[in-house]
Amino acid sequence: MKWRTAKPNKPGWYWWRNPAIEDYREPYIYKVRDYAGKLSIGNCSIEGSYFEKGQWVGPLKQPK
Repeated sequence: MKWRTAKPNKPGWYWWRNPAIEDYREPYIYKVRDYAGKLSIGNCSIEGSYFEKGQWVGPLKQPK
């Protein structure tokens, strides 16, 4: 898997990091979901938030 700057385009679990923000240099796993027609983390849209400028890996596949 490689980090990419393209935002998620479908719901699922994703790794996320933003090396430019000191508090968010370590990767985190977030559930991206459809909230009111927009891809969001919780009730915060990815568009226009600090998530927008980060790097992503996913969606992650569920283990068997």
